[in-house]
Amino acid sequence: NRPCTIFEQMARNLTENIIKSESSFDLYLDENGQLDIDLVIESAKVMYGFLETLNTLKLEKVNEAYITNILNEMK
Repeated sequence: NRPCTIFEQMARNLTENIIKSESSFDLYLDENGQLDIDLVIESAKVMYGFLETLNTLKLEKVNEAYITNILNEMK
């Protein structure tokens, strides 16, 4: 019951969205017909990296409210 990190929550939200969406589910299947977790994690890394880039370049004010909004929009 520990709190999730931002990256963990992104990966969880992404996984839930992939499972719910038939169109994206097919993109994340491996050769055995199972969800390709490595690909899901790689997608979450890209999303997290983009968030860090926005923060580092000060293109967005990335604070707790901004992150909460991003995570909620992923649901």
